[in-house]
Amino acid sequence: MFPTLGVAPLMGRAFTGDDASERADVAVISERLWHTHFGGDPAIAGKTIPLDGKPVTVIGVAPASFQILYESDLWTLYTPLRSPEQRRMHYLQVLGRLKPGVTIEQSRAAMAASVAAGQRTIRLALVTMPSRCASRMPRLTPAL
Repeated sequence: MFPTLGVAPLMGRAFTGDDASERADVAVISERLWHTHFGGDPAIAGKTIPLDGKPVTVIGVAPASFQILYESDLWTLYTPLRSPEQRRMHYLQVLGRLKPGVTIEQSRAAMAASVAAGQRTIRLALVTMPSRCASRMPRLTPAL
């Protein structure tokens, strides 16, 4: 998502295809979270932090200017469940970037054709944690 939107991390890196295929437990944190919870530690990239009781490796820090959909402090990889119940739920928001020369109408037609053909292969999405979910944040503590 970060490269698609032209956003470079302040430090570390963004998610890669290898992270997704390996189902890596990695996260990108916001510049705000980096300062407030980790004291602006310049060596945060590569460190492991607990998130909901599981170890997650911080791979990058997103700049404060980056906010999309919701004000967020943490981004992780997410693989949706593929159960019939999940298919009826509409809980993901997807965004993308058009290839140069492709119009929005062409993109909509291609998406409609994919849906009509039954192609529902969503392999990877990013999930953000809105700041209003701060009540969950006490589980996230520095592991320095």
